[in-house]
Amino acid sequence: MALLEATHRDTTKIYRSNSIVVMIEGALFSLIRLSISPYLVLPYYIQHLTKSTFLIGLISVVFVIGFALPQVFMAKIIQRSQNRMRLLILSAVAQRICMFGLLLLTLVQTRLPDSLTVGLFFLIYFLFNIARGCYSPSYVDFLGRGISNHRGKIIGSGNFLGGVLNLFGALLLTRLLTDLPYPQAITAIMAVSFTGSLISLGAILCLKDVSKNEPLEVRPAAGNSNAGEDTSGNRAQRSPAFRTFLFWRAILVGLEMMLSFYTLYGLEKFNLPASYVGIFAAILTIADALGNPFWGWLGDRVGYLRVIVASTILGSAGALLAAFSANLWLFSMIFLLNGLMLSGQVLGGMNIIYEYAASRNVSIYVAYEQVMLSVLSSLAPVLGAGLIAKLGYSVSSLVAGSCGVLGVIGMQFYVRSPRLDLVGKKHKDS
Repeated sequence: MALLEATHRDTTKIYRSNSIVVMIEGALFSLIRLSISPYLVLPYYIQHLTKSTFLIGLISVVFVIGFALPQVFMAKIIQRSQNRMRLLILSAVAQRICMFGLLLLTLVQTRLPDSLTVGLFFLIYFLFNIARGCYSPSYVDFLGRGISNHRGKIIGSGNFLGGVLNLFGALLLTRLLTDLPYPQAITAIMAVSFTGSLISLGAILCLKDVSKNEPLEVRPAAGNSNAGEDTSGNRAQRSPAFRTFLFWRAILVGLEMMLSFYTLYGLEKFNLPASYVGIFAAILTIADALGNPFWGWLGDRVGYLRVIVASTILGSAGALLAAFSANLWLFSMIFLLNGLMLSGQVLGGMNIIYEYAASRNVSIYVAYEQVMLSVLSSLAPVLGAGLIAKLGYSVSSLVAGSCGVLGVIGMQFYVRSPRLDLVGKKHKDS
């Protein structure tokens, strides 16, 4: 009995330590994002090397496709691995090596032809996103084992701290681009991100897996009490409840058609100066940061299907508001609503996997979800641009909002909540 109590105390300490590390790692990701996001400095960087709009647009394609490619393959490796932490650390280290490669490239690019610099950039950036795609299922798989309770609240709190850091990062980004010439400004930004990534790697190395003698928590997938017995990796494909969820979750991606264009719509509609780009971005970032701990708290209490539905309602309201708003104050609310939507959908999408999948199958479930959503998310802005060219901003916003409303209806009536199923079963048994 004394040995069991000691083992329980040790495991509790590991869970508590992991919770702190996950919050720190989540916060530091905002610094990493400064240099690797396809929507911040990278288009500006490539624009100085080539006038090809195709190559500039290719940045986001590589970001999405590189991330999606290794997911299912990596998930199957994770299922068969006896040392999952090693896979997590190796993929984290690989990302940092690629970031260091990008930093070195900005230092030596003046000695290289622009075409070679562009080629090397896309090669390194592709490898970085492959490593990112390997890291994602490893990390989500670890969270299922390494944090036992209040997982959503912990991840949400880390994302909140990251949002605060992101605001300071945006100010730093503006300052560096203002005070330093090209490419020294890019080098400085890469150096800041690489430094943040090394601190983040230190945090990752502090993560501790539960003892191999500790039984892993195994939740039955929704609709099948024998989910824990299937480790073949096909459970996600064969689970009707999960397939139904993925179908309606795919409909919600329609809301993303207009996300990249609301700022341009506002500038054009109200004839605003370029400074409003920063104002709109700040509203979105603050709402995203504030939403994370709230959605994490709510999801831990009522389940993450409700988080996804509630956040989608807010995003749909933002899209419909964009179609009809007649003044700048109302239009600014669009970014508040979309910030709350993004934080809820991201946090909900990650944590609902733990409700559908048995612990040993988490990696394969998240891989299928990530692959599908990554591909659709990469196509959504292209479809949005086509709609705007044909129908204009207002009608396109209505189309995006309609996708959100349709998705909410489908989620509400056709998707089963694993959390509510388990709660209902407990009440019935009692």
